[in-house]
Amino acid sequence: MRSHQLALVRLPAPDPGPEDPTSGRPDLSELALVGALFGMSLVPVVGELVHPGAWSAGVVGFAALAGLLSGRELWSQLRARRARNRS
Repeated sequence: MRSHQLALVRLPAPDPGPEDPTSGRPDLSELALVGALFGMSLVPVVGELVHPGAWSAGVVGFAALAGLLSGRELWSQLRARRARNRS
């Protein structure tokens, strides 16, 4: 059997273009997406609190982790948006 050799090729970096004035600023669609992820991650946690044993420990643990991460991101985006609106 003949072995094939692969070669890596580095492409030049794309031209960044003009400075984007909205870079680093969350828009409403990003806030809505992160808010929806946060809300969906709370479903198993709240469901387990209301009906103990309805969700497995792995699902509740994963949902709690997802809730912490998405909640942290949502909070930072809301703070950035509030700071931008003040200035």
